[in-house]
Amino acid sequence: MRVRATEGDAEPSNAEPEEEFVPMQPPLATDKPNPWKAMEVTSVGPELINGRMAMVAFVALLGAELSTHETLVQQFMEAKNEVGLLVALFTVATLVPLWRGADGKAVGPLNRQAEIWNGRAAMIGFAATMWIELNTGHALF
Repeated sequence: MRVRATEGDAEPSNAEPEEEFVPMQPPLATDKPNPWKAMEVTSVGPELINGRMAMVAFVALLGAELSTHETLVQQFMEAKNEVGLLVALFTVATLVPLWRGADGKAVGPLNRQAEIWNGRAAMIGFAATMWIELNTGHALF
């Protein structure tokens, strides 16, 4: 109910204006964080995991070839279980910080962007070494 004065000398009403009725809505359910969101194509998780594995694999490949002169395929066939364990370990070690919401900010040269570029270079180096060894039939190093 609204009261309006028609004359300028009328006293203002002490009645409070009616408020519009707005129905209450139930509180929004908070979405639980999806731990596998870190593995989406647009996320940084897959590239970090693959890059880290490529860096480890390239260094291991280089060391093993220099010491044994075996090809990449021969090295892999001799250490399948160890390679699988290493992949699982690095995958978990990469995903846990992403699940906990790590922002990836670091100071200095060892930041996430440097790791991504080093991982990309290692992936290219690993793939190139594999291609050369498969086409020549002997170890590159």
